[in-house]
Amino acid sequence: MHTSLPEVPEIFGIERHVIFAALFFIILSLISLICFPQTDVTKQTEVKRTPKNKRNIVFKVCGWIMIICVAIMTIYVISDKFKSMFGNFSFIFTMETIAIEAFGVSWLTKGETFYPDGEHYLVSGFKTIRRSFMISKK
Repeated sequence: MHTSLPEVPEIFGIERHVIFAALFFIILSLISLICFPQTDVTKQTEVKRTPKNKRNIVFKVCGWIMIICVAIMTIYVISDKFKSMFGNFSFIFTMETIAIEAFGVSWLTKGETFYPDGEHYLVSGFKTIRRSFMISKK
């Protein structure tokens, strides 16, 4: 259960942390929904299931998960009935964790750890290391 502390400053009767955390997650979701899916026009292809299209789906799913978490947290903060349903469960912490994990997946996807264009960087690094050992053995 989230308990307000009297020492924590409030804005409009709501703790500052809750307001700024909500703004933070909204900004992260906008980054995931708007900035990450942008396509370089020189790399566009006509094929439907390119890695870029798959990454765009991941960006949108992650962005919407973050927005849903913020909406649920807002309902939780405003509604006493909703708070009483969860008792001592750390609801705010759980929603923040889900939202930040969603952005983490989005971030790793943007870095092409998931659905890379071409060969994955770990595979190419392994091949480079393997080639260097093959050369040194001769």
